[in-house]
Formats: sequence, C-alpha cells, structure tokens
Amino acid sequence: MKFKGADGFFEDRKGNQVKLNFPILCSLLLLCPAFAEDKRPNVVTLLVDDLGYRDLGCYGGPVKTPVLDKLAAGGVRFTDFHSGAPVCSPSRATFLTGRNHIRAGVYSVISEQRHRMHLLKSETTLAEVLKDEGYGTAHFGKWHLGMPVNNRDNPTPAEHGFDYWFCLVNGAHPSHKDPTNFLRNGQSVGPIKGYSCQLVVDEALSWLDEKRDDKEPFFLNLWFNEPHAIIAAPDEIVSQYGALNDQAAIYNGTIDNTDRAIGRLVAKLEKLGELDNTIIHYSSDNGSYRHERSGGLRGKKGSHHEGGHRVPGIFYWKGKILGGRVEKEPVGAVDLLPTLCGLLGIDKPKDVFLDGSDLTPLLTRVGSFERHQPLFWMNGFTMAMRMGDHTLLVPSTARLPFDNAKANRLLQQTKLALGEDLEKELGGLDLRSRMFNGRFTNREANRLRDEFRAMFFFNEALIPLVKKGGIDRVQLYDLSKDLAQQNDIAKEHPKLVARMKKQANLIYKSVMADGPEWLTPEEQDAAMKPRGNGPQRPATGALDANTANLLARIDKNDLPVGYNGSRHQPYVDRIMVGLKPEQRVRVGQLWKEKRRLDSFIPNPGASFVKILTHIAEENQKSKQSNLMKAADNWVHWRGPNANGVAPSAEPPTHWSEKKNVRWKAPIDGAGASTPIIWKDKIFLLSVVDTGKVDPSLPRPEDQPKRVFDITHPNTEFKFLVLCLDRKSGKELWRRVATRLIPHEGTHRDNNYASASPTTDGKLLYCWFGSAGMFCYDLEGKKLWERNLGEVKIGASLGEGCSPVLHKDKLVILRDNRGQSTIQVLNAKNGETIWMKNRNTRNGWATPAVVEHEGTTQVITTASRPDAGNRNSPGKVISYDLENGNVIWECSGLTDNAIPCPIVEDGIAYCMTGYQGFSSLAVPISGKGDQSENILWRRELGTPYVPSPILYDGLLYFTQSNQAILSCVDAKTGKVLMERTRLPALSNVYASLVGAGNHLYVVGRYGKTAVIKRTGKFDLVATNTLADRFDASPAVVGDQLFLRGHRFLYCIERE
Repeated sequence: MKFKGADGFFEDRKGNQVKLNFPILCSLLLLCPAFAEDKRPNVVTLLVDDLGYRDLGCYGGPVKTPVLDKLAAGGVRFTDFHSGAPVCSPSRATFLTGRNHIRAGVYSVISEQRHRMHLLKSETTLAEVLKDEGYGTAHFGKWHLGMPVNNRDNPTPAEHGFDYWFCLVNGAHPSHKDPTNFLRNGQSVGPIKGYSCQLVVDEALSWLDEKRDDKEPFFLNLWFNEPHAIIAAPDEIVSQYGALNDQAAIYNGTIDNTDRAIGRLVAKLEKLGELDNTIIHYSSDNGSYRHERSGGLRGKKGSHHEGGHRVPGIFYWKGKILGGRVEKEPVGAVDLLPTLCGLLGIDKPKDVFLDGSDLTPLLTRVGSFERHQPLFWMNGFTMAMRMGDHTLLVPSTARLPFDNAKANRLLQQTKLALGEDLEKELGGLDLRSRMFNGRFTNREANRLRDEFRAMFFFNEALIPLVKKGGIDRVQLYDLSKDLAQQNDIAKEHPKLVARMKKQANLIYKSVMADGPEWLTPEEQDAAMKPRGNGPQRPATGALDANTANLLARIDKNDLPVGYNGSRHQPYVDRIMVGLKPEQRVRVGQLWKEKRRLDSFIPNPGASFVKILTHIAEENQKSKQSNLMKAADNWVHWRGPNANGVAPSAEPPTHWSEKKNVRWKAPIDGAGASTPIIWKDKIFLLSVVDTGKVDPSLPRPEDQPKRVFDITHPNTEFKFLVLCLDRKSGKELWRRVATRLIPHEGTHRDNNYASASPTTDGKLLYCWFGSAGMFCYDLEGKKLWERNLGEVKIGASLGEGCSPVLHKDKLVILRDNRGQSTIQVLNAKNGETIWMKNRNTRNGWATPAVVEHEGTTQVITTASRPDAGNRNSPGKVISYDLENGNVIWECSGLTDNAIPCPIVEDGIAYCMTGYQGFSSLAVPISGKGDQSENILWRRELGTPYVPSPILYDGLLYFTQSNQAILSCVDAKTGKVLMERTRLPALSNVYASLVGAGNHLYVVGRYGKTAVIKRTGKFDLVATNTLADRFDASPAVVGDQLFLRGHRFLYCIERE
C-alpha cells in the first residue's frame, strides 16, 4: 500500500485510490505493532511431539501444566486446533511454511536412510520471513525435516533461515534422558546430562544471554521431543502420576517436565523485560500415540480422524491478543505463518501460495475472519477436509500395492517372540502402535519390528502413482453432533458430498501439481521393476538416454521470448536457417516421437517451437564455446567486460563439497578481494595479523567505544600477494608487499585486502589502499611501489575500491570522510598523471572506464556530500581519462556508493542501496548536468554492497545485502522480475556473475543459487559449500572460482 499524502487517500497494490477512514485507522494503529512499538515484538513458537488433545490441565487433562494454563488464561485457547498433518515431518513442514507439506517436498515421515525428500530449499519459511524483517532467528530441539546425514546433501536449519540452531536430526537418543545426539550449528555436541526439554530451554536461555542482539527482535523456535517415545522424566515428577515403571505415568511426567522447562523460558523473558512484547504460540505436531489421551476422539497419531490431528493450540500476546478467551473456530498450524505476518503488520511471502489463512481478526477481535480455502490434511494415501461442521474423509486417494497379509503375519510373529513379556513391553499400547514407538528389549522382536515398520515407510518411487490419484470413495461426519466420528452420513447427504468431493479434488490436484518427484523417471522404473532389467542403449544421435524423458523436460520449458503464435511459420523458418543439417534432422525426429507418444497435443505449434528452441540453444552454446575459447581470462574483478559476465564460459550449475570440485586450496590470512585469472595463474590478495604488538599503541580493549565496536589495531600486519596454479591450486609464489600497523580499523564485514588486483597479462597491479600500490610481473618480481598516503574512512569502516587498468593508465578512486580524490597513475612506473578532488564522502564503488565517441570516460558514482541529507543527492560523475576534466554528471543516487557502474551501448547503469533505493540509466554522450536526461530511473530494491550484472540486455540485482533478486530490461527499465526471494540463501555480499546463460548468486553462508537467464525466476540449482563467502566469484572457461574465508574453490565438471 502506498500513501498519497494528507488528502486521505492511499493506493492499493492494483493502483486504485481508496479513501481512509481515520477513526478505524487509529484503532488499527493501536493494535498494529509496526506502528505502536519502537521495537517489533518477539516471536516464540513452542511445538511438542505426539501430545494428545486432552493431556494438558487447561484442556481437562490429567497433567499439571500451570505455565501453559496461565498462558492459555492470558491468551486465546482454541478447542478446534489442528496440526499440519497427523505425523511428524509433514506437520513440521506445514508449521514453518503455511503450505501443505507436499507442496514443500515432504510427502511423509522422513528417514534420510531411505528418502531423498526434505523440506525444499525453495520454500520460504517463517524464519526467513522474520529474518528479512531484521529478526535474530534460532531453532532449538527436534528438526526432522531432512539433514545432511547418510550421504544426503540436505539443507540444514541455517539454510531455512535460522542464524543459530541446536537440534536433533530426529529423536533424542537413547531417550529423553542424557541424550547423545544433539548438534549445534552442524557440530556434534556429544553426551549431555539432563532431560531433552530442559536442555533445549538451557540452550535457548544461553542464546538470549550471549548470542542475541538486544537491539533486534528475535524469533525462537523450540521443538520439544516430549512426549514422543522413547520417554523419560525425573523420578520426582513421575512419582506424582504413578509407579516409576508405569509408562502412562512416565508419559505424564514428560509433559509436566516440559511445562516446567517452558516456565523457565517465560521467566527469563519476563526478567529481560521482553515477555509483554513477545507473541507465544504453543501446539503439537500431531495427536498422541496413546489412544486414551485423545479425549474420546476417534483415531490417534497417524490417523486422519480427529484424534490424529486435533491438538491443543494456544496464542498469547499480552495486551494485544485479547486474553481469557476460548475460541471454537477450526484453525490449524497451517495458519501460523500468515497469522504472524498479520499480527506483526508485515507482508506475507511474495508470489507464494499459502494454504493457511490469517487468524489476526479472531485473535484481536478486529475485522472478520474468512478462510480462503477449507482446512485439509494429507498423509501417505489418505486425505481429510473440513468445511464448517463437516469433515470429508478419504480412506484412499490412490490404489497402491500393500501386503496386508504380511503385515498381520509380522504382528503375530512379534507377539510370539515377546511371549510372557508382551504386556510389559506394550506399556498400555496396542501392539500396532507399539511397533512405531520405541524398540523392544527382545532382539527377535526388534528384527520383526524393523521389517514391519519398513512396510509403512513412504516409497518415493510411487509418487507418480500418487499424483494420478484423486477423491473417490469417501466418508462424511458431522462433528457438531458426532465428534467421535462414529456415524458415516455420506449416503444421507449426496449433494454436500458432491460439493465437498469437487473441492477436495481441486485441492488434491493443486497440491500434487506442486509436489516434487524425488526420483528420476529412470530411478522410478528401476525401483518398480524386477532386477535384471538394465537401461536400454540410446539410439544413434540421441541427445538423452530416454527420449521420452527428454521430451517431458522440454515440455516444461517456457516459450522463447519473441515467439508469437500468430507469426509461427516465419519464426520457425528464421531459427531453422541457423541450424546444421543434422540438427534439423534431430528436430524432425523429436517431433515425430512427440506425436507418437502424445496423440493429443493441446497446442502443437508451441510444442514444436519448444523442441526447436532446445536444439537451437545447444547449437548456440557450441558456437560460443568454439569462437571465444581464447578469451579465457578474468582480468578485472567484474570480469573481462566489467559487467560481471564471462561470455565464453560454461561452468557447472551443480556442485557440493563432494561433487564437481576440482580442488580447494587453503588461503593464508583474510581477504574479500576477487581472484584474478590470467591463463594458468590465479592471483589474489590477503592480509595476515602477525600478532606482533606495538606497546606504544592502546590495546583494543582500552580504546574508546566506536560504532560497530570497531577498534584500531596495535599489531603488525603482513600484506600478501599470492599466485596459485590454476590446474592444481598449489601455491606458485607469494610476496609480502609490505608490513605495517594499519592506522585505523575496519568494519567486521571488511578487511585490509578487500580491493582486487588487476592485470593486462604482463603486469599485476595490487592495491592495498593506505598500505600502498604494488606492481609485479607475473613471476612475482616487484617492479615498483607507491604510497599514496593514508585516508580516514567515516566510522573507520575500511577501504575497498579496486583499481582499474586501461591501456597504460591506472585509475584510483579514494572517497572518504576527509578530502575524496580520483587520480590516474602511469601504469609503467606509478607516477601520478593527474588528481582531482571530489565533493563526496565515504564510497567504495570501483569506476567504469569506457571509450565513447573518441573520448575515454571514467564513470564514477559518488555518495551524498552531506550524509543522510536527501536534499544533497549522490551523483554519477564522468571524467576525461586524459586530463581529469568532468564531462558530465547526474544527480539521483542515495548514500554509501558501493555497487560499481556498468556501461554498455552508450548507457551507464548506476545503483545505490543505502538510506533509500536508486537505480539510474544515464546516456553517456551528453555534456554538463544530465539530471534531466536520464533514460530511466527506478526505486526498486537495489543493492547495498553487491554490484549488479548486465547480461545480454537483462540487468539483474539484489536488494540491500539480502537474497532478494530483481531483473529489468536494461533498455527500457521495464521490470521483468520484482524482488523475488532466493530460497535457502540469506545474506549476499558477493557480486553477481553470469556465464553459460546462467546467473550465479553467492550467499554469505555457503549457498549459491544458479538461475537461468530468462528474465523470469527460473532456479536451476542451489549448491552448498562448507565455507563463508564475501568475495565475488571469478569465471573462466569451464571453471568457477569461489573465494571463501578459509578456502579458494575451483568448481569444474568432473
């Protein structure tokens, strides 16, 4: 929404003017934290495991839960609250995303040993939403959404938005007592004394004391293991509910112990003064495995009857959520993400379909609540859907093979194996439930249990059959009269059943269309066929081992830009002319096979063009590779054309620590400079703190407090120039350019080796800012050096602008809090040719140098001369390389100029993203003030640190330092893709690069998103490396070079 001023109107998202009702607005402002609080409220979500509907005291249960009872009394307690699914992993996926778990990639309970499935990296989680709003995020407790174990390359909680995580892959081992399998940020913690729920809260309290930024709101996500088997609780608690060996008493004890743990967390929030400004939500991931704990509901954990998913649900927010209420509206965990967005006054994830609805009107009593689609639950091959008081239950959505006789035989064999110990081992459960909850002491019974359980694990090879399913045979229950679901009334209400079946089928198809297939068609065939049926040999000239699979992939492609069905034949003729004879034959073969496989093609022309485009793109790739192979160098930190693109390169799109890494070399010291590549040599800069103290300088701890806690060093640093062998990563030579104690400190995200070197293939130029400029030959011989003097950067943030080499001249830009300058050196000897003062402050943007109409221009961006003053805007300034005279300038930028300008076809594209967003497209042919001659300008989310990329007419850039991507048409400024979140990435400091018709976006915490260059969001892969990345990548040939904090990686196809 966009306010238009004091006239009482605002624009909605469609541009319509809407009149404001100020009395209502004022009431809303009192409830909206975004307006009412200086600091946004914290969020704490509490999820327990396998809790029954009637377990808690406030729900009429037998367990003493005074802490939760008090939260319920002070907030809203829902009597018709539902988990995201009747089992664990799916429920958790829905809890975090507000979407059905199948859309999010999770079909059933996850076992990394058996499954590839995990919570998709592309999903936007609640943690990511809040992190983008400036929240500190931390997860504590069970995860069970897929982890990188059992040789799986699964994402961790960090890749789903959590800054900090202390968790379990699945359950606590060997039980809730003294678990041994917790992980802290990916590292094993080892054995810990205590009970799981208390350990989870211990870690959360430590995070609040030691890790959180008290200036930021926080999101704590606590997922307890209790009361899931294998259960354990302190004797003094268990004894209040029965004998110490009574499983029901121990079960009660785990719930009581968890309530006490939550009480410690609530007390801590109160002590910190944060409780009144914290939204707290409590629920369970599914119903209890103990049938008697479901409060008379039919079914239990795993069932689509009410007992499987109706659970306690509590919301608390003092003063904002009206307390002391019991709410009967049917709601669920699927509503959590949109509800928190509503309560916090923030946008829901853009371009993401949410199955849940915003419960804010129910919680605040402001406005009316309407659900946009019915509540529904899916698990395995069953489904349930709620409309009003009626629940439609679908016992089977797909006819899939299952050996009931074998399952019953295994149950009988287990009974026999347990013998006289049967009742003791069951612990009050029926045998079928007991088979899924904890191991037996009897070895043979355990073997039979494992075989029985294996029959029920989801088979990913069956996903295609599941997708073909639907709603056929159903049951109908009226919950207002039959909460125990004993009377199927489907036959008595045929019209209602027909209406609900139609709705359920629409939802089923929608979900299945989004659900991924975790196995390739070949793997699905192999999993379903008897052994011995090997793959067939591909036909001569085939582009793929399975033509049908190739055609299926081609069908998923978008139609090419520029194709119009009304001009089909001229388009086809034009593309065909550029193909080789054998490629035209291949187009014909694929089209013939397509018609054979699919007798009814809805749009034959479009289908043919997709096949034609596929072959044409292969042809174009081949041409590029042959024509431009000789230009395989990366001489400037933004590439051979200073636009971030390697036009002849074809690096991999997929990699990991174990795949497509040719080598990784450890890097001595610190540096954020980009590697420079010339032929078989790689050059990079680094700086090492020697630890040698100058006692005459104040120690860091004795220095006055500065912004960002920056301190000035009192130790000597070595400034290193490194040369590595491109083939092996081995160090060929290193040189210590200089040793000195830097005159001031840097921001924690900066260091003394942030500027990148540059080369012309003969000499190497290395700029360390105030430490000096150094020139070497490519064998490491120092030819000259030049000290250009010290500058002081505002707030001691550190230097970072890279030099630019053009023929025999070196351009050095030094924008700082003193006298900013631009100067040009003679590249042969380092002598100054000219120097000009600049009316600007801190800046880190490397200039662009371009020849245009007989003049070589040095195009620079400049921050506001008066920081933060919008009346003195930042500028784009062009200098004549020969003499330093200003050719033209243009106002319109914001502060802290960091992204470097890009120039192409006579247009300079310039951006800033601090204290406002600004992007300008300025023709470079003018003279004087060009502020009125801007080609186009946008205030779309622009980058703070990373530089944009201009790739074949498409201008891509990120927002601030976030993983939010936009794309505009460079010529017109038309927005093609607006502020699209990159899944699994969080902070982005490295600049974008492009190669092989793909865009590479490197996240700080090891994730790289690879996106097809189409102008739309077409994610190809998200790849993971175990390092932290701030330096921008380099791309040469078929290699991608990624500089991390610890290693330099060479990514190449194996």
